[in-house]
Amino acid sequence: MKRLYLNHDSNYNDYDYLIIATGPYLNYAATPGLGPVDGYTNSICTPPHAQQTARNYLALVERLKKGDKANVVVGTGHGCCTCQGAGFEYLCLVHHDLVDRGVRDRVRLTWLSNEPRPGDFGIDGFETQRGPVTFTAEDMCGAIFEDYGINTEFNSHVCKIDERNIYTENVHGEFKEFAHDFAMLIPPFAGQPIQYLDKAGNDIKERICNPAGFVKVDAVYGKCYEELVASDWPKTYQSPEYGNLFSCGIAFAPPGCMSKPCTSPSGTQFMPSIPRTGYTSEMTGKAAALNVAELIQGREPCHTASLAETPGMCIASMKNSWLSGRAATIGIQPIVRNRDAYPEYGRAMEVGAVEVGLAGAWLKKGLHHAFLYKLQARPFWQYIP
Repeated sequence: MKRLYLNHDSNYNDYDYLIIATGPYLNYAATPGLGPVDGYTNSICTPPHAQQTARNYLALVERLKKGDKANVVVGTGHGCCTCQGAGFEYLCLVHHDLVDRGVRDRVRLTWLSNEPRPGDFGIDGFETQRGPVTFTAEDMCGAIFEDYGINTEFNSHVCKIDERNIYTENVHGEFKEFAHDFAMLIPPFAGQPIQYLDKAGNDIKERICNPAGFVKVDAVYGKCYEELVASDWPKTYQSPEYGNLFSCGIAFAPPGCMSKPCTSPSGTQFMPSIPRTGYTSEMTGKAAALNVAELIQGREPCHTASLAETPGMCIASMKNSWLSGRAATIGIQPIVRNRDAYPEYGRAMEVGAVEVGLAGAWLKKGLHHAFLYKLQARPFWQYIP
Protein backbone atom coordinates (compact mmCIF):
# COMPACT_ATOMS: atom_id res chain seq x y z
CA MET A 1 0.00 0.00 0.00
CA LYS A 2 1.05 3.57 -0.64
CA ARG A 3 0.54 6.65 1.43
CA LEU A 4 -0.93 9.90 0.23
CA TYR A 5 0.26 12.85 2.32
CA LEU A 6 -1.66 16.12 2.22
CA ASN A 7 0.05 19.49 2.27
CA HIS A 8 -1.99 21.06 5.07
CA ASP A 9 -0.94 18.53 7.70
CA SER A 10 0.99 15.30 8.15
CA ASN A 11 -2.00 12.95 8.10
CA TYR A 12 -2.05 10.06 5.68
CA ASN A 13 -4.42 7.37 4.49
CA ASP A 14 -3.50 3.82 3.56
CA TYR A 15 -5.22 2.36 0.51
CA ASP A 16 -5.35 -0.67 -1.73
CA TYR A 17 -6.90 1.21 -4.65
CA LEU A 18 -7.23 4.95 -5.09
CA ILE A 19 -9.34 7.07 -7.42
CA ILE A 20 -8.37 10.74 -7.40
CA ALA A 21 -11.50 12.71 -8.30
CA THR A 22 -10.94 15.86 -6.29
CA GLY A 23 -12.14 18.42 -8.80
CA PRO A 24 -10.05 21.53 -9.43
CA TYR A 25 -8.06 23.85 -7.23
CA LEU A 26 -9.29 27.36 -8.04
CA ASN A 27 -6.04 29.15 -8.77
CA TYR A 28 -7.04 32.76 -8.19
CA ALA A 29 -3.44 33.63 -7.32
CA ALA A 30 -2.47 33.15 -10.97
CA THR A 31 -3.88 36.62 -11.72
CA PRO A 32 -3.28 39.52 -9.29
CA GLY A 33 -6.61 40.89 -8.08
CA LEU A 34 -8.66 37.89 -9.24
CA GLY A 35 -11.27 36.31 -7.00
CA PRO A 36 -13.77 37.13 -4.29
CA VAL A 37 -11.46 36.75 -1.28
CA ASP A 38 -8.26 38.66 -2.01
CA GLY A 39 -9.37 40.24 -5.27
CA TYR A 40 -11.99 42.39 -6.95
CA THR A 41 -14.01 39.89 -8.98
CA ASN A 42 -16.89 37.53 -8.25
CA SER A 43 -17.04 33.78 -8.72
CA ILE A 44 -19.67 31.09 -9.26
CA CYS A 45 -17.29 28.14 -8.77
CA THR A 46 -18.37 27.18 -5.21
CA PRO A 47 -21.75 27.51 -3.45
CA PRO A 48 -20.48 30.18 -0.98
CA HIS A 49 -18.90 32.15 -3.82
CA ALA A 50 -22.09 31.92 -5.88
CA GLN A 51 -24.22 33.11 -2.96
CA GLN A 52 -21.94 36.08 -2.38
CA THR A 53 -21.96 36.85 -6.11
CA ALA A 54 -25.77 36.85 -6.06
CA ARG A 55 -25.79 39.32 -3.18
CA ASN A 56 -23.29 41.60 -4.94
CA TYR A 57 -25.29 41.42 -8.17
CA LEU A 58 -28.56 42.31 -6.45
CA ALA A 59 -26.85 45.26 -4.75
CA LEU A 60 -25.78 46.42 -8.23
CA VAL A 61 -29.35 46.07 -9.46
CA GLU A 62 -30.57 48.36 -6.71
CA ARG A 63 -28.08 51.00 -7.83
CA LEU A 64 -29.25 50.61 -11.42
CA LYS A 65 -32.87 51.11 -10.37
CA LYS A 66 -31.85 54.42 -8.86
CA GLY A 67 -30.46 55.57 -12.21
CA ASP A 68 -26.81 54.52 -12.01
CA LYS A 69 -25.04 53.05 -15.01
CA ALA A 70 -22.55 50.19 -14.80
CA ASN A 71 -19.90 48.18 -16.63
CA VAL A 72 -20.39 44.45 -16.16
CA VAL A 73 -17.67 42.06 -17.35
CA VAL A 74 -18.10 38.27 -17.48
CA GLY A 75 -15.66 35.65 -18.75
CA THR A 76 -12.27 34.16 -17.94
CA GLY A 77 -9.59 35.58 -15.66
CA HIS A 78 -6.47 34.10 -17.28
CA GLY A 79 -5.13 32.98 -20.64
CA CYS A 80 -5.12 29.31 -19.58
CA CYS A 81 -8.67 29.05 -18.24
CA THR A 82 -11.21 26.33 -18.89
CA CYS A 83 -15.00 26.14 -18.33
CA GLN A 84 -15.86 29.08 -20.56
CA GLY A 85 -19.32 27.52 -20.86
CA ALA A 86 -20.09 28.27 -17.21
CA GLY A 87 -19.22 31.91 -17.77
CA PHE A 88 -21.31 32.00 -20.96
CA GLU A 89 -24.34 30.67 -19.07
CA TYR A 90 -23.92 33.30 -16.38
CA LEU A 91 -23.54 36.03 -19.02
CA CYS A 92 -26.83 35.09 -20.70
CA LEU A 93 -28.66 34.78 -17.38
CA VAL A 94 -27.44 38.23 -16.32
CA HIS A 95 -28.55 39.74 -19.63
CA HIS A 96 -32.08 38.34 -19.38
CA ASP A 97 -32.41 39.23 -15.71
CA LEU A 98 -31.42 42.83 -16.44
CA VAL A 99 -33.97 42.92 -19.27
CA ASP A 100 -36.72 41.56 -17.00
CA ARG A 101 -35.88 44.16 -14.35
CA GLY A 102 -35.99 46.97 -16.93
CA VAL A 103 -32.38 48.13 -16.41
CA ARG A 104 -30.53 46.47 -19.30
CA ASP A 105 -30.07 49.81 -21.07
CA ARG A 106 -28.00 51.09 -18.14
CA VAL A 107 -25.39 48.34 -18.40
CA ARG A 108 -22.45 47.89 -20.75
CA LEU A 109 -22.15 44.10 -20.78
CA THR A 110 -18.85 42.59 -21.97
CA TRP A 111 -17.75 39.00 -22.63
CA LEU A 112 -14.00 38.72 -21.97
CA SER A 113 -12.52 35.36 -22.93
CA ASN A 114 -9.31 33.50 -23.71
CA GLU A 115 -11.14 31.63 -26.49
CA PRO A 116 -9.85 32.23 -30.03
CA ARG A 117 -13.38 32.84 -31.37
CA PRO A 118 -17.05 32.80 -30.31
CA GLY A 119 -18.33 29.39 -29.27
CA ASP A 120 -14.93 27.73 -28.94
CA PHE A 121 -15.54 26.73 -25.28
CA GLY A 122 -12.17 24.98 -25.09
CA ILE A 123 -13.39 22.17 -27.37
CA ASP A 124 -12.52 23.82 -30.70
CA GLY A 125 -16.18 24.69 -31.17
CA PHE A 126 -18.70 22.37 -32.82
CA GLU A 127 -20.72 21.98 -35.99
CA THR A 128 -24.02 20.43 -36.98
CA GLN A 129 -25.66 19.86 -40.33
CA ARG A 130 -29.00 21.48 -41.11
CA GLY A 131 -29.93 20.33 -44.57
CA PRO A 132 -27.28 21.74 -46.91
CA VAL A 133 -26.12 24.26 -44.29
CA THR A 134 -23.33 23.66 -41.77
CA PHE A 135 -24.26 25.49 -38.57
CA THR A 136 -21.41 26.19 -36.13
CA ALA A 137 -20.95 27.23 -32.53
CA GLU A 138 -19.47 30.47 -33.82
CA ASP A 139 -22.70 31.14 -35.73
CA MET A 140 -24.79 30.49 -32.61
CA CYS A 141 -22.74 32.51 -30.15
CA GLY A 142 -22.06 35.32 -32.60
CA ALA A 143 -25.80 35.74 -33.18
CA ILE A 144 -26.49 35.67 -29.42
CA PHE A 145 -23.87 38.32 -28.69
CA GLU A 146 -25.28 40.53 -31.44
CA ASP A 147 -28.92 40.03 -30.45
CA TYR A 148 -28.18 40.70 -26.77
CA GLY A 149 -25.98 43.73 -27.44
CA ILE A 150 -22.98 42.16 -25.70
CA ASN A 151 -19.48 43.49 -26.38
CA THR A 152 -16.83 40.82 -26.91
CA GLU A 153 -13.07 40.46 -26.47
CA PHE A 154 -11.48 37.15 -27.50
CA ASN A 155 -7.94 35.78 -27.26
CA SER A 156 -7.51 37.84 -24.10
CA HIS A 157 -5.35 37.15 -21.05
CA VAL A 158 -6.11 39.05 -17.84
CA CYS A 159 -2.83 40.44 -16.49
CA LYS A 160 -4.18 42.03 -13.32
CA ILE A 161 -7.30 43.54 -11.79
CA ASP A 162 -7.84 46.44 -9.45
CA GLU A 163 -10.95 47.98 -7.93
CA ARG A 164 -11.88 49.82 -11.11
CA ASN A 165 -10.18 48.20 -14.10
CA ILE A 166 -9.32 44.85 -15.68
CA TYR A 167 -5.98 44.94 -17.51
CA THR A 168 -5.56 42.55 -20.42
CA GLU A 169 -3.18 41.50 -23.16
CA ASN A 170 -4.43 39.91 -26.36
CA VAL A 171 -2.72 37.46 -28.68
CA HIS A 172 -1.51 40.32 -30.88
CA GLY A 173 0.36 41.88 -27.98
CA GLU A 174 -2.13 44.73 -27.47
CA PHE A 175 -2.73 45.85 -23.89
CA LYS A 176 -6.22 47.05 -22.98
CA GLU A 177 -8.18 48.19 -19.94
CA PHE A 178 -11.82 47.44 -19.14
CA ALA A 179 -13.66 49.38 -16.47
CA HIS A 180 -15.82 47.23 -14.20
CA ASP A 181 -18.45 47.88 -11.58
CA PHE A 182 -19.22 44.17 -11.35
CA ALA A 183 -17.11 41.34 -12.79
CA MET A 184 -17.47 37.56 -12.73
CA LEU A 185 -14.36 35.87 -14.09
CA ILE A 186 -13.70 32.11 -14.05
CA PRO A 187 -10.25 31.39 -12.52
CA PRO A 188 -7.68 29.02 -14.03
CA PHE A 189 -7.87 25.50 -12.65
CA ALA A 190 -5.01 23.46 -11.18
CA GLY A 191 -4.66 20.13 -9.42
CA GLN A 192 -5.39 20.06 -5.71
CA PRO A 193 -2.29 20.74 -3.53
CA ILE A 194 -1.57 17.11 -2.69
CA GLN A 195 1.91 15.91 -1.82
CA TYR A 196 2.79 12.58 -3.42
CA LEU A 197 5.41 10.54 -1.57
CA ASP A 198 6.73 7.01 -2.06
CA LYS A 199 7.32 4.57 0.80
CA ALA A 200 10.73 6.10 1.48
CA GLY A 201 9.24 9.59 1.75
CA ASN A 202 10.60 10.81 -1.59
CA ASP A 203 8.55 13.38 -3.49
CA ILE A 204 7.25 11.70 -6.66
CA LYS A 205 4.75 14.36 -7.76
CA GLU A 206 6.59 15.01 -11.05
CA ARG A 207 6.12 11.36 -11.95
CA ILE A 208 2.44 11.30 -10.96
CA CYS A 209 1.25 14.72 -12.16
CA ASN A 210 1.74 17.23 -14.94
CA PRO A 211 3.11 20.71 -14.10
CA ALA A 212 -0.40 21.97 -13.29
CA GLY A 213 -0.88 19.22 -10.70
CA PHE A 214 -3.34 17.07 -12.66
CA VAL A 215 -2.82 13.31 -12.44
CA LYS A 216 -1.31 11.54 -15.45
CA VAL A 217 -3.27 8.56 -16.69
CA ASP A 218 -3.06 6.26 -19.74
CA ALA A 219 -2.69 9.08 -22.25
CA VAL A 220 0.22 9.94 -24.55
CA TYR A 221 1.89 13.02 -23.12
CA GLY A 222 4.51 15.33 -24.58
CA LYS A 223 3.21 15.81 -28.11
CA CYS A 224 2.68 19.26 -29.57
CA TYR A 225 -0.81 20.37 -30.59
CA GLU A 226 -0.32 19.54 -34.27
CA GLU A 227 0.80 15.98 -33.49
CA LEU A 228 -2.04 15.00 -31.14
CA VAL A 229 -4.40 12.33 -32.49
CA ALA A 230 -7.53 10.70 -31.10
CA SER A 231 -5.68 7.61 -29.84
CA ASP A 232 -3.51 9.80 -27.57
CA TRP A 233 -6.46 10.48 -25.24
CA PRO A 234 -6.86 8.26 -22.15
CA LYS A 235 -9.25 5.32 -22.05
CA THR A 236 -9.10 3.50 -18.69
CA TYR A 237 -7.82 6.43 -16.53
CA GLN A 238 -5.23 4.20 -14.88
CA SER A 239 -1.91 5.70 -13.78
CA PRO A 240 1.08 4.45 -15.80
CA GLU A 241 3.19 4.61 -12.62
CA TYR A 242 0.94 2.70 -10.23
CA GLY A 243 -1.64 0.21 -11.44
CA ASN A 244 -3.89 0.72 -8.43
CA LEU A 245 -4.16 4.48 -8.95
CA PHE A 246 -6.81 6.08 -11.17
CA SER A 247 -7.97 9.63 -11.78
CA CYS A 248 -11.05 11.09 -13.45
CA GLY A 249 -13.11 14.23 -13.95
CA ILE A 250 -11.17 17.49 -13.71
CA ALA A 251 -8.42 15.76 -11.73
CA PHE A 252 -6.94 13.79 -14.63
CA ALA A 253 -4.35 15.35 -16.92
CA PRO A 254 -5.39 15.63 -20.59
CA PRO A 255 -2.63 15.06 -23.16
CA GLY A 256 -3.08 18.56 -24.55
CA CYS A 257 -5.54 21.20 -25.74
CA MET A 258 -8.40 20.74 -28.18
CA SER A 259 -8.32 24.41 -29.15
CA LYS A 260 -5.11 25.56 -30.80
CA PRO A 261 -2.84 27.28 -28.25
CA CYS A 262 -1.25 30.63 -29.14
CA THR A 263 1.49 32.86 -27.79
CA SER A 264 1.62 36.67 -27.85
CA PRO A 265 4.73 38.55 -28.99
CA SER A 266 5.66 39.01 -25.31
CA GLY A 267 5.43 35.26 -24.64
CA THR A 268 2.04 35.18 -22.90
CA GLN A 269 0.28 31.86 -23.48
CA PHE A 270 -3.34 31.49 -24.59
CA MET A 271 -4.43 27.93 -23.93
CA PRO A 272 -8.20 27.37 -23.56
CA SER A 273 -8.27 24.02 -21.79
CA ILE A 274 -10.78 21.24 -22.37
CA PRO A 275 -13.62 21.23 -19.80
CA ARG A 276 -13.98 17.94 -17.92
CA THR A 277 -17.04 18.60 -15.77
CA GLY A 278 -20.61 17.29 -15.89
CA TYR A 279 -21.24 14.39 -18.26
CA THR A 280 -17.51 13.98 -18.91
CA SER A 281 -16.84 13.56 -15.19
CA GLU A 282 -19.60 10.97 -14.97
CA MET A 283 -18.24 8.93 -17.88
CA THR A 284 -14.62 8.99 -16.76
CA GLY A 285 -15.57 8.37 -13.14
CA LYS A 286 -17.69 5.36 -14.07
CA ALA A 287 -14.86 3.88 -16.15
CA ALA A 288 -12.37 4.33 -13.30
CA ALA A 289 -14.72 2.77 -10.73
CA LEU A 290 -15.51 -0.23 -12.94
CA ASN A 291 -11.81 -0.76 -13.63
CA VAL A 292 -11.06 -0.84 -9.91
CA ALA A 293 -13.74 -3.52 -9.60
CA GLU A 294 -12.00 -5.50 -12.37
CA LEU A 295 -8.68 -5.31 -10.52
CA ILE A 296 -10.28 -6.45 -7.26
CA GLN A 297 -11.59 -9.50 -9.09
CA GLY A 298 -8.18 -10.24 -10.57
CA ARG A 299 -8.83 -8.97 -14.08
CA GLU A 300 -7.25 -6.23 -16.16
CA PRO A 301 -9.01 -2.85 -16.64
CA CYS A 302 -11.27 -3.09 -19.67
CA HIS A 303 -13.81 -0.29 -19.26
CA THR A 304 -13.07 2.74 -21.42
CA ALA A 305 -14.35 6.30 -21.76
CA SER A 306 -12.08 7.97 -24.29
CA LEU A 307 -13.19 11.53 -25.01
CA ALA A 308 -12.28 10.82 -28.64
CA GLU A 309 -14.96 8.11 -28.75
CA THR A 310 -17.73 9.21 -26.38
CA PRO A 311 -20.41 11.85 -26.97
CA GLY A 312 -20.63 15.21 -25.27
CA MET A 313 -23.90 16.73 -24.10
CA CYS A 314 -24.56 20.11 -22.55
CA ILE A 315 -27.58 22.25 -21.78
CA ALA A 316 -26.49 25.84 -21.25
CA SER A 317 -29.02 27.85 -19.26
CA MET A 318 -29.81 31.27 -20.71
CA LYS A 319 -33.03 32.30 -18.95
CA ASN A 320 -34.75 30.60 -16.03
CA SER A 321 -38.51 30.56 -16.60
CA TRP A 322 -41.18 27.95 -17.27
CA LEU A 323 -42.91 30.20 -19.82
CA SER A 324 -40.18 32.34 -21.38
CA GLY A 325 -37.02 30.43 -20.47
CA ARG A 326 -34.19 29.72 -22.88
CA ALA A 327 -31.37 27.23 -22.99
CA ALA A 328 -28.92 26.02 -25.60
CA THR A 329 -28.99 22.23 -26.03
CA ILE A 330 -25.75 20.94 -27.52
CA GLY A 331 -24.78 17.40 -28.53
CA ILE A 332 -21.56 16.31 -30.25
CA GLN A 333 -20.03 12.93 -31.12
CA PRO A 334 -17.26 12.56 -30.05
CA ILE A 335 -16.05 15.30 -27.70
CA VAL A 336 -12.45 15.29 -28.96
CA ARG A 337 -12.20 15.50 -32.74
CA ASN A 338 -11.39 12.08 -34.21
CA ARG A 339 -10.03 12.61 -37.71
CA ASP A 340 -9.45 8.90 -38.21
CA ALA A 341 -13.12 8.06 -37.76
CA TYR A 342 -14.56 11.29 -39.21
CA PRO A 343 -12.04 12.79 -41.67
CA GLU A 344 -13.89 15.99 -42.60
CA TYR A 345 -14.80 17.54 -39.25
CA GLY A 346 -13.54 14.98 -36.75
CA ARG A 347 -17.10 14.45 -35.53
CA ALA A 348 -20.26 12.70 -36.71
CA MET A 349 -22.21 15.57 -38.25
CA GLU A 350 -25.42 13.57 -38.62
CA VAL A 351 -25.84 13.19 -34.85
CA GLY A 352 -24.75 16.69 -33.81
CA ALA A 353 -27.43 18.91 -32.31
CA VAL A 354 -27.65 22.60 -31.45
CA GLU A 355 -31.00 24.07 -30.42
CA VAL A 356 -31.79 27.27 -28.53
CA GLY A 357 -35.21 27.79 -26.98
CA LEU A 358 -37.83 27.04 -24.34
CA ALA A 359 -37.63 23.25 -24.74
CA GLY A 360 -34.01 23.34 -23.57
CA ALA A 361 -35.03 25.30 -20.47
CA TRP A 362 -37.64 22.68 -19.59
CA LEU A 363 -35.13 19.89 -20.18
CA LYS A 364 -32.60 21.66 -17.95
CA LYS A 365 -35.14 21.93 -15.14
CA GLY A 366 -36.04 18.27 -15.52
CA LEU A 367 -32.42 17.18 -15.39
CA HIS A 368 -31.84 19.38 -12.35
CA HIS A 369 -34.59 17.68 -10.36
CA ALA A 370 -33.66 14.20 -11.64
CA PHE A 371 -30.03 14.75 -10.62
CA LEU A 372 -30.95 15.81 -7.08
CA TYR A 373 -33.39 12.89 -6.80
CA LYS A 374 -30.70 10.43 -7.89
CA LEU A 375 -28.05 12.04 -5.68
CA GLN A 376 -30.25 11.50 -2.63
CA ALA A 377 -30.74 7.82 -3.58
CA ARG A 378 -34.49 8.13 -3.36
CA PRO A 379 -36.77 5.23 -4.47
CA PHE A 380 -35.90 3.82 -7.90
CA TRP A 381 -32.96 6.24 -8.26
CA GLN A 382 -30.93 3.54 -10.03
CA TYR A 383 -33.28 3.64 -13.03
CA ILE A 384 -32.51 7.28 -13.77
CA PRO A 385 -29.87 7.39 -16.56
